[in-house]
Amino acid sequence: MTTPSERYQAKLEAKRDRLKDRAEQARATAAGAQRRYDTIASVIPLGQPILVGHHSERRHRKDLVRMDSAIRTTIEASKQAQALEHRAATYGTHAISSDDPDAPDKLRAKLEKLERDQTRMKATNAAFKKGGWAKVAADGLQSEALCMTMAETMARSSWVKAPFEPFELSNNLANIRRIKARIETLECHAQTPERAFNSNAGWSASVDREDNRVRIVFGQKPDEGIRHELKSSGFRWSPTASAWQRQDGPGVFELAKRLMTRLMPAKEI
Repeated sequence: MTTPSERYQAKLEAKRDRLKDRAEQARATAAGAQRRYDTIASVIPLGQPILVGHHSERRHRKDLVRMDSAIRTTIEASKQAQALEHRAATYGTHAISSDDPDAPDKLRAKLEKLERDQTRMKATNAAFKKGGWAKVAADGLQSEALCMTMAETMARSSWVKAPFEPFELSNNLANIRRIKARIETLECHAQTPERAFNSNAGWSASVDREDNRVRIVFGQKPDEGIRHELKSSGFRWSPTASAWQRQDGPGVFELAKRLMTRLMPAKEI
């Protein structure tokens, strides 16, 4: 039996595979457009101008338009393929997603590092104020090489009076508060009981804990107005789940209930 972490990793790999498939399709589109361009260009002598009044004028002008369209498609599809390949290579490697079952532990590790950085930056500034870079190095707060580099940087910026400026400390502190808030939110979320709501108007809302999604299921395809409202509220259609869904979070399930109760109120019995 697979663990939640293994299922999450499998989901990441599946997403990367889909991105790679889309990149290959874009590469194929670019290659096809390039072939069309080459085929058209091959029948036009190099440097041949449009012969105005000649029977070939109309065909020549059409060929130039087709060549322009083909080369634009080649460029755009190649850029799209490159972007998709980059997304596939980096997907799931940067931010810590709330979908990750190990997110709380990863966030705690990140929080510990931020707190260590905050302590080190404050201690470095205090040591520098007392005895300059020699004191900073002697206290083991920064290596001698890094002290030299930071000293050179400060020398080029006469307005900088401390190794770590106030904005660096405040930004790091803000990140500490943000990470603490995320950990608290995830821990509260993990303790929230299962949630589900069935309406006699032909829809239901529920929370899929494993996928961390709030899902709205309809008995039949909703009309365009409802679909527009769902999209405006952050819900997207998932063919895999056969539902409209959005990543779970504080208040998302209640939002789904309020939205659908307004759009499709319960029928009186």
